[in-house]
Amino acid sequence: MEVKRRLAMKIIYNGKKEFTVNVRNHSFTVDQPVDNGGENKGPTPPEIFAASLGTCIGVYVASYCNTKGIKTEGLMFDVDWKFSEEHEKIEEISVKIFMPDESYKAREKAILRVAEHCLIHNTITGNPKIDLSINKKQEA
Repeated sequence: MEVKRRLAMKIIYNGKKEFTVNVRNHSFTVDQPVDNGGENKGPTPPEIFAASLGTCIGVYVASYCNTKGIKTEGLMFDVDWKFSEEHEKIEEISVKIFMPDESYKAREKAILRVAEHCLIHNTITGNPKIDLSINKKQEA
C-alpha cells in the first residue's frame, strides 16, 4: 500500500490575535481586524480558508485550460461566503470563475467538473477526520 505524504506547518502566536504561519520556505501573518481585537496585519482564518479553495480551483482550472489550449491570461476568480446565523461556521461558499474570452465554451462542463475535484473542494465535501490534542511545548 502506498503511503500518502503528510505535510506540516508551524503556527506561532504573536500576541493579541496575531499568528505567524511557517510552511516550507514561506511565512505569512494571520490576524483579525481592529474591530475584532486584532491589528489587521493579515487576512483572517476564514479569508485564508476561502482563498485556499479559490486558488486550488484556480490551479486545477488553469492547468486543465492550458492542456486544452484554452486562454488563461486574465483568468480570475471571485470567492465569497456566508456565515451561519445559528452556528460558528461558514454556511455557504460561492466561487465564480471569470474566463478571459469565449474559447472555453465547448468545455464549460468539463471545466466545472475539474474545479469540483480540486484537493480543497474534495477535502471540504469529504468531511475529513480532524485530530486535536494538547501537548507540551516543543523546544526550539
